[in-house]
Amino acid sequence: YDGKEKKPRKKKPSELDPYKDEIIKILSNSGTKIKSAYWYFKNERHLRCSYDNFKVYVKKNKLLEEAKTGTPHPLYETDPGEQLQVDWVESIKLSTIEGEILNFHLFSATLGYSRFHYFEYTEFKQEVDFKRCLVHFFKKIGGKTKTVLTDNMSAIVNIEGGKKKIHPSIIQFFKDLNVKLELCETRTPQTKGKDEVSNKYAQWLNAYDGKIKNKEHLLKLIDKLNVDINRQKNTRTNIPPVLLFSKEKEYLDPL
Repeated sequence: YDGKEKKPRKKKPSELDPYKDEIIKILSNSGTKIKSAYWYFKNERHLRCSYDNFKVYVKKNKLLEEAKTGTPHPLYETDPGEQLQVDWVESIKLSTIEGEILNFHLFSATLGYSRFHYFEYTEFKQEVDFKRCLVHFFKKIGGKTKTVLTDNMSAIVNIEGGKKKIHPSIIQFFKDLNVKLELCETRTPQTKGKDEVSNKYAQWLNAYDGKIKNKEHLLKLIDKLNVDINRQKNTRTNIPPVLLFSKEKEYLDPL
């Protein structure tokens, strides 16, 4: 002890302090997680801090209790170019700055090997919408997989008396594509778990509720979301999907 009185350290201000109230407001939106809030502030407020620092700030200031995660299901591994998993993210509602309600669905597609993911806006989820979105995705990646795995969505099948019957026009569609259609067993959505996991990224849009200018603004956000999803390191492969896709693309069948 040198006889000198130690002065208390001043708390260093955080870059996030001016946004504290806004962060709380964003996180109060139902379904908005820490990462989706970070994505919003990074895009709209041009934050320089990392996601890890943002998460620490939120937890340290008790802005949100982490949501409990469900029991994970096993993910089935596939060879590159082998399988595409598809689904809908249904009945999304977001309001614009002017208070208009935008009702829409997202066509969701994930390549089984690389986990390369794609969302497409659609107002309906009928057979014609399924066909259009699937063709759009194959055009985007410049090829097609050998199989498409999905659940028993009404755009594809009718279920009567517990029996599944694929629409004749869907059978012809996949025959023309020269792609095999595979259906999950009833009540086993975890079979296409890679797409189920990727669908959680749709929650990132919740942070924009009440802040969207119009439909065109929403479409641009979805395009940006697609880019950012594929740059995120996948928790299973520990590699960003965009990097693994550069390898998987070589194994795709030509359109």
